[in-house]
This record gives sequence, structure tokens and C-alpha cells, in this order.
Amino acid sequence: MSLRSLHSALKLHGFEVDAFDNPMQAYECYREKQHALVFSDLMMPKLNGIQLLEKVKAINPNSIFVIFTGFYTEENDNQAKAAGAHLMLMKPLSIQRVLELARDTRDQKISEEV
Repeated sequence: MSLRSLHSALKLHGFEVDAFDNPMQAYECYREKQHALVFSDLMMPKLNGIQLLEKVKAINPNSIFVIFTGFYTEENDNQAKAAGAHLMLMKPLSIQRVLELARDTRDQKISEEV
């Protein structure tokens, strides 16, 4: 599933979505909006998914961060979990699983506000 497909599917199901293929732009957006849920690829130029995770968690340790990868290793999984990742998903992504995570996060946020 491409970034564009993921973005479209989430928007189609009523989620507010910001999508970037540049991790630094994603981080700048996160600093402003502090989304409750962040999806990130593991392998990206200039800043990998674990590095982005560490930056996000430094701002808000309660954000749910999901990393997806086509290059799973136990070492990457351990590093991601140690940095605070909620989950590491293997590519290709299941849109049903992504939507389930987004709904669960939205529902949790709503119940905390009530």
C-alpha cells in the first residue's frame, strides 16, 4: 500500500490525515498538531522511522506510533519497542488493520475526553 493509498483510505473513512514522504516535514507537522496516532515507514532518507519515533515521543510520550517495514528484523523490532513504538507492521499493509488501529485510537481519545 502506497502512502497515497493509505492517506486516501483513512480520509475516506473520516479521519483527519496529514501525509508526507519527507520525515522532516512529518516531524514539523507533528510539532504543530501532535496527532494521537502516527504511522511511519522504517526506512526513509535522512531520518529513519525509529529516529522519528524518538523525536515524536520527546514531544508527546502518549502518542501511538506504528512503524511499518518490508525489512523486519528482531533487532529493528527491539529498537522500535525500546523507543516506544506501539507496533511494527510488515508490508504489505492491510488496510483493515490500519483502519482498526485508527478507530481504536480515535475511540480511546474520545473516551478520555468524556
